Amino acid sequence: MTTILAIETTGLTCGVTIATRESDRVSLLSVVDVLRQNIHDEVLSVIVQDALRLADVTLSSVDVVAVSAGPGSFTGTRIGMSYALGLTQELPGSPHHIRHVNVSTSHALALVSREVCVASGMMEILVAIPSHKDLLWVQRFTPNGDPVEDVQTKTIEQTKPLCSPFTMVVGPGASHLTARPISGLTRLSSRFIAVACALLDENGDGGPMLG
Repeated sequence: MTTILAIETTGLTCGVTIATRESDRVSLLSVVDVLRQNIHDEVLSVIVQDALRLADVTLSSVDVVAVSAGPGSFTGTRIGMSYALGLTQELPGSPHHIRHVNVSTSHALALVSREVCVASGMMEILVAIPSHKDLLWVQRFTPNGDPVEDVQTKTIEQTKPLCSPFTMVVGPGASHLTARPISGLTRLSSRFIAVACALLDENGDGGPMLG
């Protein structure tokens, strides 16, 4: 069994999820997501401790620290990645090694959207994450969550033609592109990072998980 501590700080959400993966089964033990702007640096350490306590897990039991690596806020991404790196170095002299892996924010959103996409007969997933002004980070995926292209920066008007009736639009930028965004898939969550980590790291090789 692998125990995962997942961190999301690339947008409004500052969150931590504790999850386990055993064979092909992923179990979420605790999810603590706070939606407030510009608090990540202040509350992340508290949220980590809360998530560990709620899951009844100690840091020494964690095998993997997975962190959302963007696209998203530069400051938020830096806070999350720096904190994750610190956690993996927090047990000097201990034989227990915690791996640090980066998970693409857009790929995580696509992976947790797969079942809805397939069930609704959609042909592709488009992840849209606000950048600044009228710009979006955009990435397209197959219905199974495999990347079709790299992340691109586009204006809202440039992105709208990509959204066909068979395109499922998800992410915090979805409301700019569709009149009926899918509930539960329009914000970022540490839960998505945990699930994506479990799906992408099945071989346990510790490599980067950038979509």
